[in-house]
Amino acid sequence: MTLVDTLKNLILELDRVHPNGGVDFAKLDKKVLWTVRAAETGEERYFTHAALKELLVITDTLYRGTNGLSQRVLLEEYSTVVQQAVVDCHASGEFDLLSTRSKNARPPSRTGSPQR
Repeated sequence: MTLVDTLKNLILELDRVHPNGGVDFAKLDKKVLWTVRAAETGEERYFTHAALKELLVITDTLYRGTNGLSQRVLLEEYSTVVQQAVVDCHASGEFDLLSTRSKNARPPSRTGSPQR
C-alpha cells in the first residue's frame, strides 16, 4: 500500500469517528482507552485503534525516509509532531479533498480567513 493510500485510510477513519467535525462517541470502541489530541482550533480528534495503526505506518515511513533524522530526533517525538499535523489538518479541513465529509469540498483558504 502506498503512503497516500495509508493517509486516505487514516482520513476515512477520522471522518468515520468525526462525521460532522465533532466526535460520535457511539463509533468509538468502549473497551480501549482512546488517544485524544486537540487541534490548534481547539477541536478534538479521537484516534481509534485503526487510526493509530495507519498513523504508525505514516510516521514510520516518513521517519525512516528522512536521512539522518533518527540520529537527531526520537521516533516518539517525531510521532507526536506528525499526529499533531494530522489533527490540525483534519480539523481545519485541509484533508477535505481526500475526505468523505464534504462532497462539495473546496480547497482550504491560504489566507487564513474563512471561505464563504
